Amino acid sequence: MKEKEFLEQLNSEKNAFGENTEEIVKKLLEEGKAIAVRKKPNFFIRLFSRMQKTKSTSQILEEHFEMVLSKLSVKGQLERVLKMLLENTETIEIIKTHFGAILETATTNEQLSEILKVLLKNPQTLVIIKERFSDVFKKCNSINQKGTCQLGRRTPKEKFLSAIKELPDGDAVLLTNVTTVLQEGVTIADIPIFRGLSEEIDAKMQKQLEERKEQIIREMLETGIDYKEEPERRKQCIDDYLMTVTIMLDELLKKENVRMLDIKLIGLGGYSRTYQIGEEVLKIGDLRATHKIPNHRRILQPLIRMNLRDEKNNNKQFACVEVANRVDELTEEEQSKEKLYQIYKELRDNGIIWTDAKFQNVGKLRSKNVATLDGEEITSDSEATGLQGNIDEKVLESGEWVVIDTDYIYDENTRESEIKWIDNSFSKGFENRWLREKQGQVVQKYIDSIERKNTPGSTRTYRNQEER
Repeated sequence: MKEKEFLEQLNSEKNAFGENTEEIVKKLLEEGKAIAVRKKPNFFIRLFSRMQKTKSTSQILEEHFEMVLSKLSVKGQLERVLKMLLENTETIEIIKTHFGAILETATTNEQLSEILKVLLKNPQTLVIIKERFSDVFKKCNSINQKGTCQLGRRTPKEKFLSAIKELPDGDAVLLTNVTTVLQEGVTIADIPIFRGLSEEIDAKMQKQLEERKEQIIREMLETGIDYKEEPERRKQCIDDYLMTVTIMLDELLKKENVRMLDIKLIGLGGYSRTYQIGEEVLKIGDLRATHKIPNHRRILQPLIRMNLRDEKNNNKQFACVEVANRVDELTEEEQSKEKLYQIYKELRDNGIIWTDAKFQNVGKLRSKNVATLDGEEITSDSEATGLQGNIDEKVLESGEWVVIDTDYIYDENTRESEIKWIDNSFSKGFENRWLREKQGQVVQKYIDSIERKNTPGSTRTYRNQEER
C-alpha cells in the first residue's frame, strides 16, 4: 500500500468515526511485510527501489502517526495497534518517538491501564518508561483524579508502581524517582511500594501522610461510592462526612498505637476497600447489596457498620463504613471446599442464605468473635451494625472460620427476585447439595417411621394395617 492510498483510506467517509483504522494499519503492515519477504538481495532491485523513492511502511506510519492516533477512537484499537507495532523492530521506533502522544491519547483509567500493560511487557519500551517515569506517573495521577475508580480494581497508578516494583531493578528505579511521587502526593496504596527503601523516605512519607490526612480520607470516601453521575452532590456528601471519618480514623490510630505509615490497604472488594490499622480493619466504600442481615456466630462481629446518608436528599444512602477486628487469611493448604460447605450448611440450617461463598470471603479469628472496644467486649446495637438478632449459640474462639464479607447474606424468607447469586462462587453448588441433603433427610425420616411401625412388639405393625 502506497502513502496516497493509505491516507485516502484513513480519511475516507467509511472511516469517519475511526472504526476501520485498525484494519487499515494492519493492511499496511502486512503488505509492507510481504514486500520485504519478496525482495531478494539483488543489486538491481534495490537500486530500482531507491530510484523510485518509494516510502517504506515504517516511514508512512512515522510521518502520519499523529493522524493514526486521532482516528483510534474505538475501544481496544490503540492497544491492538501498539501490539502490532511492537512485533516489528522498525515500527517499535515509532512508539519511542511518539511515546508522549500515545500517553495523552488515553482518556480513561481503563485505557491507560491497558496501554501501560502492553508497553511494560516489551523490553525496549520498558526502557523508555523507566526514562520517562515522571511523565507516566503524572499521567496516571491526573487521570485518577478525573474519573471514578471502580471498586475491586487497582488504579493505573497502583498498577504502574506495582509493575515497576516487581522489576529486578525496581527498587533502584523507585529510589531515583521517589521525589516525583512525593511531589504528586503519596496515598495509602503507595505505602507498601516505597516503605522500607530508606529511613529518610519513610520519614518523608509519614510527614506527608499526616499533612495530607484530609485529602487521603477524601480519597477513601471517593472510592466507588454512589452518586457517580452527580459529581457536585457527591462532593457535598463527602464534605459532610469528612470530619466524621477523620475522627474515626484518628481514634483507630490512637487505640492501636500506630502511624499513618502503618496503615495497609489489604482488600479490593466489590463494594469496598479494606484498610488494616493495627488489629482493626476499616472498610469504606459503596452501599452493601444487603445491609440489614440476620446475625450469626459465623459472621465476623463488627464494632460498627453503617450506611452514610445524604440528609439534603431524603436521607439517600450513598456509602458504607465498617470497623471490625482483623482476621487471618486462609493459606492455600487450609482452603478446604468441604469445610467451606460446612459453614454454608451451618448458616443455611439457621435460615441464612450466603450467595458469595468463596475462600477470600472467610478468615480465621485471631480472638473470640466478639466486638471489642478498648479491650473490653461489647454488645453492638443492631442499628450500629445492621446485624439483626443476638447470638444464642456458643461464641467462636480464635482459629475458627468466619464470614468477613457480608455483602451477600440474606434471610431465607427474602423474596427470590431480591436474592443475587454470585457466579464465581461455590454458593449455587452448595445450595443444590444442601437441598439434596434436606430431601434425603425427609425420605430417611419417612423410611425410619415405616421401620418403627414394622418392628416386632409394636402396638401396630404395617402388616396388621394391611390385613385390616
